[in-house]
Amino acid sequence: MTTKDLLAAAAAALLAPGPASAGNQYFDFSGLAQHGLIAGQFVVDVVGGVAQSGTGFISGGGIWGVERLTLITSSTPGSGGYPYGIGWRDGSGTDT
Repeated sequence: MTTKDLLAAAAAALLAPGPASAGNQYFDFSGLAQHGLIAGQFVVDVVGGVAQSGTGFISGGGIWGVERLTLITSSTPGSGGYPYGIGWRDGSGTDT
């Protein structure tokens, strides 16, 4: 599973129906990417079952150090036309 595949699966999990109450949701993940094992965590602020904002990190498998992640939603500046509707932007500005 590549890093993009893992993050895409995590993003899909965010779109799945969940509790309607507001609050932070914490997700730990790990897996095998193209260049070795990766692991990380993200925290998402959920209101009415919809992800509003989020941050996280990923490290390992071809990633130099610890890469910070920021949640992309349709209201994120610069996300116009983002095909998946939700995703993550790393510290270098790469969308996954």
